[in-house]
Amino acid sequence: MATGHVVIESLAALPHAQEVQSYLINLAAAATGKKKPSPDLIPDLNRKSGVFVTATDINMVLDHIRTLYIDNGYRDPQDLENDLIRTLQPDMPESAIAAADRYAADDMIPDQLTGYQQKTKVPLVMGLAALYEQTTGQPVSVMEIDYSNMRGTNEHFARLIGTAEGRSPDSVMRDAMNMTDYISLIVAQTITNTVQNHIGDRADVAMIPLRTGGDEVRIVLPGLPADEARAMLNDVHDQIEQVTARAGLHDHIHSKRPLDDRSNGFGACATIFELKANGHNAYSEVIKAADHDIQRTKTELGQNRLNNPALNALKPSGSMDPNLYTDPDIAADHYTHVMAAMADLYQKHVDIKLDINTIPSLESLATKLKPDHFLTLKQIETSFHDHLLTAMKDQGLTLTRDQERLLSAKVTKFPSTDFASGTLIARDFPAMAGAALRVIDDINARTGHNEPPMTMGVSFHNLAGLNETLGHEVSNSVLHYQAQHIIGAALHKEGIADENFVLAHMGGGEFRVLIQPVIPRDNAPPQIITNQNMMNVYQNIQTGVQALNVVRVDDFIALHGGHMDTSDMPDYIADIKNPRAELRGTEDGVVATVFIAPFKTDAISDKNASRRGGTITNFIGEKLFEATQDRRTQTLASLPSPHSAAPEPTGPHDKNRSLF
Repeated sequence: MATGHVVIESLAALPHAQEVQSYLINLAAAATGKKKPSPDLIPDLNRKSGVFVTATDINMVLDHIRTLYIDNGYRDPQDLENDLIRTLQPDMPESAIAAADRYAADDMIPDQLTGYQQKTKVPLVMGLAALYEQTTGQPVSVMEIDYSNMRGTNEHFARLIGTAEGRSPDSVMRDAMNMTDYISLIVAQTITNTVQNHIGDRADVAMIPLRTGGDEVRIVLPGLPADEARAMLNDVHDQIEQVTARAGLHDHIHSKRPLDDRSNGFGACATIFELKANGHNAYSEVIKAADHDIQRTKTELGQNRLNNPALNALKPSGSMDPNLYTDPDIAADHYTHVMAAMADLYQKHVDIKLDINTIPSLESLATKLKPDHFLTLKQIETSFHDHLLTAMKDQGLTLTRDQERLLSAKVTKFPSTDFASGTLIARDFPAMAGAALRVIDDINARTGHNEPPMTMGVSFHNLAGLNETLGHEVSNSVLHYQAQHIIGAALHKEGIADENFVLAHMGGGEFRVLIQPVIPRDNAPPQIITNQNMMNVYQNIQTGVQALNVVRVDDFIALHGGHMDTSDMPDYIADIKNPRAELRGTEDGVVATVFIAPFKTDAISDKNASRRGGTITNFIGEKLFEATQDRRTQTLASLPSPHSAAPEPTGPHDKNRSLF
């Protein structure tokens, strides 16, 4: 949750209150015909106004939602929104609501890694679930889940596949990451299936699974008391342990703790907390406490894995063979058994198919509008709204002005904003980048230039250390600071405004940026973004990182993350240690790798904007990965040998440590 914003009193007790308020403002504007207040008016929502939405309008919508909760029980945010539309406009045709729902279809697509709802849903689901608890007194339990050792599992699969196929681990890393994603989806399915088996067909309990971060997921359980939710944990953990044992994933080393046998392998661990409307600071403390509880339980589960005959009996052949990474026959046989086990465990789900002909593409909008800058969210929203009204008329639906206005609230779901960083989410970057390339082509043609787009990738390292030290909620505030006050500010200093770049959070601490190379200006020659401009951006980012590192932890939390006990935390951001064993002492605090280069669009033969956007997305990712590897190699080479930060053995020799 970004701080520094004011919420009205009736929402102050909710987690993610700012995001809930923004959502309600949007609905209130659609319901009343008033304008959404600009940011400078948000602190004064209690004023009276016939032009802008006020607290009275927000509370009107809020009262309707409370009534719906009391009358109908918990409703998923999308179903709740449709119920609210029916309440405010009882004569609204159902076919009109269904048509408007298509504009939110992208937001309904499950997260690819887990099959859960997208991360963008987290603020509204959590805030409205707390409102449900506050309104009805019904309990809301939350199962917080953290995956373990995904990086180490990528490395395990890379070594395994490489040995089996006679290739280097680096050359098969993409396949290895796909394998980790595959087992992550299987574990996610295992968790929701186990929870569903416990809930059964109870009408008084709902289940909303959410992807909340890089390796974190969450299951919100409105109507389920916390003691009943906690009673499921042993079964959830048992099922996860059996699945990961069958996939042969209990014995490879942990990338952060290679000397701790209890951390070996891959898995997931869960805990339960009660969701209450006690304010966002209390919510942050509960999340942090859950993180600590998960770390403690992970140790217990890891200890239980050691020399466990029941789990060992489930493992495919070769799982504990010391020659697994050196003997091609052993590796190939083990890999075959692992693939068979995972195929048996995987449950195919039905993909949501979008009617791509129903909604205008961003490429078509860029072609039609021919803007002097990249498409803005306002332009997209207005175009989608106009397109919806045209579609209504083509279907013979006659709507009142109030009905049309209310439906407009449903066409603002794409592209989505990542609540942690305030940027685009990774899913939407290719489409926005593809449309941006179309704008660049048009501007070059109109101005007589042939400038390639500028690309930039920024990876802020040590997110794991920030999470472990500050907790995920405050770490999200750090991500927001990095995106807005480091990357965004660096671009702004060079005269590159928000509408002249596309910025997306790709997960972890990684961001990708596409920058407009020619910026038309009124009554003046266009601004050309030069290599010197981009060198200045690079330096501005590194200067911003240096400034962040010298901020006191308690000062940052007070300004950006609320209030919490910092007595056991480091004094400064720079003092936060990187938990990855091979990086200790080299990437403490916050470190940034930055890749910047022009992208030659004539290298793309495909003219489809989305595929061009995908190509440029992959280009930035690959170049940023190479830049990160090069920087780390140079950093390690500059250190005394042996590296003084290398971990000392603390336990019995592990068969895999020589490979670390």
